[in-house]
Amino acid sequence: MVPAKTCPRCGADDLGRGRCRTRWQELLRGLSPLRRFRCHACGREGWTIRRLPRSQHPDELRRTHATGRPAGRAAEARDEAARRQGLLRLLVSVALALLLGAVAANRLVACQTPAPAAAGE
Repeated sequence: MVPAKTCPRCGADDLGRGRCRTRWQELLRGLSPLRRFRCHACGREGWTIRRLPRSQHPDELRRTHATGRPAGRAAEARDEAARRQGLLRLLVSVALALLLGAVAANRLVACQTPAPAAAGE
């Protein structure tokens, strides 16, 4: 999944943040690099991977513009920390999915009844 820059439905580039409406969506957002988006033109909501480094965040750009100095080394360190945190969240979500899949498979195998033995055996 690539970061959404335009709306997949209408093609508008007027995208904003979407709201998590359920606890499951909040959990998914907290454990993965996925983020909600909402198109202001057509109202479509969906998921995308958040790839905006903090040095390109609007607050950081405003601060850089106001002071006349680039964000510098601190922003690079924050970007690296944010990248590591996103990777860690992705790995945790994959591990959690594998664990839940293994538990579900184990339960399915345990619930199966053995085949009846043939009369001649």
